[in-house]
Amino acid sequence: MTKPLSVHQVSDYISGLLKDSPILANLYITGEITNYSRSSNGHIFFDIKDEKAMISCVIWGRMRLAKSFNYKDGDKVNLKGEITTFQKASKYQILVKEIEDIGVGALFKAYEKLKRKLLEEGLFDQEHKKQLPEYPKKIGVVTSPTGAAVQDIIKTIERRYWISEIYFHPARVQGEGAEKEIEKALKELEALNVDVIIFGRGGGSFEDLNAFNQESLIRTIFTMKTPTISAVGHETDNMLTDFVADRRAATPTAAAEIATKDLNEEIFNLRVKEEKIKNQILRRIGESKYFLDHHRQDLNHYNPSKKIKNYREKLSSIQRELRHFHPLKQLEERKKELKSLEKEFHRIILEKIQDCLDFAREAERTLFINNPSSKIEGEKRELNYMKESLEVRMREILVQSKMDLRLLKTKIDSLNPKRILEKGYTKIAKDGKTITSVDELTVGEDFSFYLQDGKIHGLVERKEK
Repeated sequence: MTKPLSVHQVSDYISGLLKDSPILANLYITGEITNYSRSSNGHIFFDIKDEKAMISCVIWGRMRLAKSFNYKDGDKVNLKGEITTFQKASKYQILVKEIEDIGVGALFKAYEKLKRKLLEEGLFDQEHKKQLPEYPKKIGVVTSPTGAAVQDIIKTIERRYWISEIYFHPARVQGEGAEKEIEKALKELEALNVDVIIFGRGGGSFEDLNAFNQESLIRTIFTMKTPTISAVGHETDNMLTDFVADRRAATPTAAAEIATKDLNEEIFNLRVKEEKIKNQILRRIGESKYFLDHHRQDLNHYNPSKKIKNYREKLSSIQRELRHFHPLKQLEERKKELKSLEKEFHRIILEKIQDCLDFAREAERTLFINNPSSKIEGEKRELNYMKESLEVRMREILVQSKMDLRLLKTKIDSLNPKRILEKGYTKIAKDGKTITSVDELTVGEDFSFYLQDGKIHGLVERKEK
């Protein structure tokens, strides 16, 4: 029974096949860059693709090319390199050694062209942006029913603003025809008279998000009367829907926060204001009582018959003052004042919260970039890769050395006189000197036949040429 191979033996064999291929060892390939990223230790990872396939690529941080790499998703390039394997994961990739720019990719080029066109038409102008409702009763949501975005939006709204109704309209957010489903969903939600619509999806490659760059969808959003919030991808992604929508959110969760107020905070603020108004009313009532008591004492002290006229005038003045300082009137004025203060306070708080969120996101991004564990993992991966490359190279050298040794042994064996004798040939010699011609012997001379297992002595009786 044949002995089974180990996993690493199969992996080594595949790696050897790839390296032995003259095409894969000196690869020259053209395609479009996508899914670009750079690790904290300088390694560059991206995919090279065409309309039918995609291959992973890597440029190690220690390579000179990594220092000068300035390409982005959508760039069309020619690459030179070799196929390498990451044997622990049974994956292959192109180790890029040279790169040359041959122009912007078709998708990104179309994106830039459409963006300039719509910008010149004024579809992105600030004057067209609609104000979001302060207290929406109906919130529409358009996204994929299977993605994480819909759950993030619904949970955020239910946690912050539970008094609103959520109208969820599922739609495909990726692939051919997805923009038509999104357009249909937006129109149907507007027909339901929702107060604001959130549309978008989670992150992905430029190709995955390209449904949100289609001209028909952009123009549909521009003509809508309902305020819209675009929440596509991550903070660094900028789709054309982000420019035409009334507000742009970095993530679907952020979109839900932009569309709603935090009712817990609102309730707390109202209770504080209610307590202030109660205190002001009680203070005004106390002041009015004191004023009336003071004038009653004056009326008792003086003779009413002599100063009735003055008291009537004073009473009229007091009545006018009472009407002026009536608690209900004061309450209305305070309500107006408090409403104005509330709007200003809310505006300031939102600005502060946004500043804090921006600072927190930036701090989180900086922390992620400088996270020691990420750097350590990167170094570990590089060390493992170098170790595996060294082991593979050592095995290759060992195999090659064995092959060279066998070849040399074969050559030595083929040149060994004994091997010739073993095939039935003989060697003729006289006095230890090899005889190669009949002219070297005369009749009557003795000589020796050398065979593989000994020699035979003979005497020349006659010779012929």
